[in-house]
Amino acid sequence: MSNYSSAFGQKTTAQLEYAIRPYAWTVLRELYPSCKVKPVTKPNNPPHPLDKYCGIDTLLFLECGGVLTVQEKYRENKFYTETRYRVDHSCPDFTQNYKIAVGTEHEANGEWFHLAAQLYFYAWATPNMDGLAAWMLMNIYDYVQLVEQAGGLDAIGKLCNNDRHSRTSFYAIPVNILRPAIMASYNLFESGDYADPFLDATAPHDDDPWAW
Repeated sequence: MSNYSSAFGQKTTAQLEYAIRPYAWTVLRELYPSCKVKPVTKPNNPPHPLDKYCGIDTLLFLECGGVLTVQEKYRENKFYTETRYRVDHSCPDFTQNYKIAVGTEHEANGEWFHLAAQLYFYAWATPNMDGLAAWMLMNIYDYVQLVEQAGGLDAIGKLCNNDRHSRTSFYAIPVNILRPAIMASYNLFESGDYADPFLDATAPHDDDPWAW
């Protein structure tokens, strides 16, 4: 399987997300052949209402006429490889945004409270921030059911504060706990991933995701 890498060079966090999203879209196209990938918020625009209020980053228009909604998140490689950043040393963490502007007069509910997308594409960048080292595609219905049956996010994850970026709080959840909700993955589980090894990032695609 390809490692979905190319030479983009060093990027800021925002630049990294923008640069590696095409690799995620390649994976999604191959998991859902012939789909059209359309991000809801265009570059340099304010967040689209679907993003702001429903946690939806991308729409997948399927050949059958159906539509799937996707939330995306990307992390630096150190959060994939370095055990000091893990709740459980045996596997990386999935991070669920919980509150924003924590401890200020503007504190409010974060992504968890309006996560209405159907799918969650979560990936870790390569060491040079030029592609995807690992990824997973999660069924959000199954994920929310898992949290509900476990007794809440406190039961499966560790609440953390991110004072570096916007004073947010999030739950760090070992990906092993989320396996019942994971539909496909790459380079994530020692016992085997769910993705078939036919995925190829070199396949050309005619559609322009930003043109709509």
